[in-house]
Formats: sequence, structure tokens, C-alpha cells
Amino acid sequence: MDGILRSGDRICFLGDSITQADPGYTRLTAALLTAGRPELALSFVYAGVGGNRVGDLLARLDRDVLASGATVVTVSIGVNDVWHRHSGASGGTDDDAFALGYRSLLSRLVQAGIRPVVLTPTVVHEDPQAVENRELAVLVAGQRRIAAETGLPVCDLNAAFLAALASRRSALAQTDWPLGPDGRTRFFTTDGVHLNPAGNALAALHLLACLGGPRPAAP
Repeated sequence: MDGILRSGDRICFLGDSITQADPGYTRLTAALLTAGRPELALSFVYAGVGGNRVGDLLARLDRDVLASGATVVTVSIGVNDVWHRHSGASGGTDDDAFALGYRSLLSRLVQAGIRPVVLTPTVVHEDPQAVENRELAVLVAGQRRIAAETGLPVCDLNAAFLAALASRRSALAQTDWPLGPDGRTRFFTTDGVHLNPAGNALAALHLLACLGGPRPAAP
């Protein structure tokens, strides 16, 4: 996906608490782009809010994104839409409502002259067979379909995290898998959702590849 970025772009990272985290993948991505692509003179807007679902992004789109002067927006949402179905937090989002809201969100960005980048959500638990991850797969399939229909670039973090988890599980004896207090594996998250340093690095590496940077100049 080379060529997404243009000189003077203002990149907005839109999403939930994974996007909001500081330090997190957004700050790491911004730092590497600033260092690796200084000729682009990029600037950054951080628009992650903990607990957000797709409807929340729509509700604050004008204030937090359109008013910011962003030219590129990475859109990361979906974890809470599924996780909150089971966590008792504030209720999740059903599949049809998510697809409708997500399509509307991307459409509004395009109509405003902004170039969206679809980021599929990471994982809800570090177990592909967990019910939350099976439900998340439905939302991810819808995101990929919408992106294909609209010709928008996709940074497939969901596929990247599932592949990385499979590699780590196969490379290490099960007795060496890091476990959280609940007995679940914790290779890339602190609690099954929020990213640890390795998880943030994994997300940043894939987002950088999607955006087309960095390219350090030879000394």
C-alpha cells in the first residue's frame, strides 16, 4: 500500500482505548514516521477514547476528526462492540448495526475529502477459539468487505495478531506461555485486550508498512 502518505499530511488516529494508550501503537507509529520520513513534514492527531464503540466514533467525528484538519484517518474500532456484549460494561453492538455505522463513518470521512485507512481490530482474548474472537471475526469480515467495495486501504491487524499468536504458541513450549491471573495467555496484551509493549510494537510495525514508511536516508 505504498503511496498513502503525502507531504504535509495530518494523520488522525481514531479509535478506542487501544488507540488512546500513551505510550501505545499510535505514538510509536508517529515517532517512527517522524524519524523515518522527515521529508513529509507530517503532523498527528490522537483521537482514541476508552470504551468507544462505532456509534461513539460517529458521535464525535465532527469535533475530534473533521475539525482537526486531518487528511488521513486510521480507523480502529470493533473490540468494545464485541467485548461489551459479554463484559457487562455498557452493552455491545450487534453485527448489522456495526456494519451500518462503520460504513457511514467511512462515507463521511471520504465525503469530507479525508483518506481513511481501515484498521481491523486486534483480539479480544489471545485465544482464536474464544467466543468473543469468533464474534469479532464477523465484524472483521464486514470491514474487509466494505473496504473492498469502496477501494479503501486495509491494515489487517486482526490477521497480523492471530498469525503472531499462532507463531508464538508453536515456537514455545506451552509451559513457557506467559499467563495472566485468569490463566489466559498474555503474549501481546496485558488483560486480553489492551496491548503490552510487544502488542503495541506489532500494531505499529504493520501500520507503518501499510502507510508506506519509514525510509531512513543513508548518512
